[in-house]
Amino acid sequence: MSLFKYLPKKYLDTFFRHGSLKIGTLYEYRKVEHYGEVIGDKDEGLHRTTLSHPGGILVDLATNTPEANFIRKTLPPHLQDAKNKIYIENGAGIISESNSQNLYIYSMSSECSNELMKAFGCDACMEIVNPQAFFSAISNRIQLRGKIDSYGA
Repeated sequence: MSLFKYLPKKYLDTFFRHGSLKIGTLYEYRKVEHYGEVIGDKDEGLHRTTLSHPGGILVDLATNTPEANFIRKTLPPHLQDAKNKIYIENGAGIISESNSQNLYIYSMSSECSNELMKAFGCDACMEIVNPQAFFSAISNRIQLRGKIDSYGA
């Protein structure tokens, strides 16, 4: 399956002439004020889990229920073993946020579209016909600075 990289033509030319490309970081893509809302995502790499229960729920932290385990993970270490009971009222919830580590990203698309190219503010699209080989070549080039962990569409 091919992948597609939208970019300004000047960077496409630089890639083919000099083999250079820009690899961003996960946290860098959070800069919506810099990249705009099409490329930027203030929640990039952020995972939110919410615990709520219609009608409310009483959670006994001394138990081994999924709710008690979830709440203990959200508490500071000195309170995780506390034998407290927490009541979550109807309509209320507990939100847990976790950050991914800051990873390198080479953002691509699984589709080639003039509309997407324009939305990204680009005037060129590069097709990667063998993504595995492409990312292996990048990994080999940046050997000690990082490696490709996976890719997906």
